[in-house]
Amino acid sequence: MIETTIPPENFIPRIVERTEDYIRVEYESPILGLVDDVEFWFRPDRDSVVEYRSASRFGDFTSHCFRINFITML
Repeated sequence: MIETTIPPENFIPRIVERTEDYIRVEYESPILGLVDDVEFWFRPDRDSVVEYRSASRFGDFTSHCFRINFITML
């Protein structure tokens, strides 16, 4: 799921760091090349809890908010 484009903006994902309990992904805009950072921490002390953070590096066009909302609905 993390490695596929997510509607509505079709940003291109690239996993830049992955450990047993952590994933950091960069999502790049196909038109302007802007990058959003998304991090997931799979808490080892709680089996079904995932903490996440999404932030835009350049301005806030709310794409990262739509992305997190889409992911949490899956």
